[in-house]
Amino acid sequence: MNIKEERQRILELWYNNIKPEARGDLSNLWEHRQELGELEAIVEDLEPKVIKLLEVIPTLKRHSHEYHARTVDLVKLLHHFNKYSKDEWIQKVTSDLDYMSKEITQARNQAEEILKGKMQKGIPTISEDFANRIKGIYHKLLGGQMTYETSPITIIILKLNEKTYQGSDLSRQVYYLDQTTYNAAPFIGFCQDGNNGLLYPSPVVEYTESMNLIFNNVRRENARREKSKVTPLVIVRIEEKLWKVVSN
Repeated sequence: MNIKEERQRILELWYNNIKPEARGDLSNLWEHRQELGELEAIVEDLEPKVIKLLEVIPTLKRHSHEYHARTVDLVKLLHHFNKYSKDEWIQKVTSDLDYMSKEITQARNQAEEILKGKMQKGIPTISEDFANRIKGIYHKLLGGQMTYETSPITIIILKLNEKTYQGSDLSRQVYYLDQTTYNAAPFIGFCQDGNNGLLYPSPVVEYTESMNLIFNNVRRENARREKSKVTPLVIVRIEEKLWKVVSN
């Protein structure tokens, strides 16, 4: 029997001997097999996501416990707030803020007094004769009747050092000055000896913002007039070319 005849015999057996119900069951089985293959593909696609979800579940549980604890604390806090009316809470908070403000102000004043005392201890004594003599020389410099070179007292030229800008709102501002040879610097100092002296705004520079920082009355619109009335500040040398204002 050749292949063609064998095929024909199988077909005849299929149509003649197999019951229609069986043929239907076989067709359904084939369809179910297709659906099973599709489900297997879906499961394979979902598997990494399921694994990731299983990894996240412990973290979610931990967060759930944390949120529960915070909710309990919040409920307790709400019960506490319900003890007082809105106006009572406002009065209570205002009273607490007033108390804190007074405490902070008192602490700041005490700190300033301590710092002031420490600074006073470090201020060198400037003789009255020296101060009066310097005042006369400074006025001559302002009027152009004298130059730095012809001054009988040693003059140093000074500018602000970057350390001046360091510090906090609660601490007293400390001014540091660099000694320079640049005549256009905003300050000059008259040396009583090699380590201390008196500070003035520069008589040859009309005005800079740093002048107002140390000598508050000296402003752009009144610089020439105010320089003639300025009160000098005591300075001390703390390094070879670094000076510090110790009174202001």
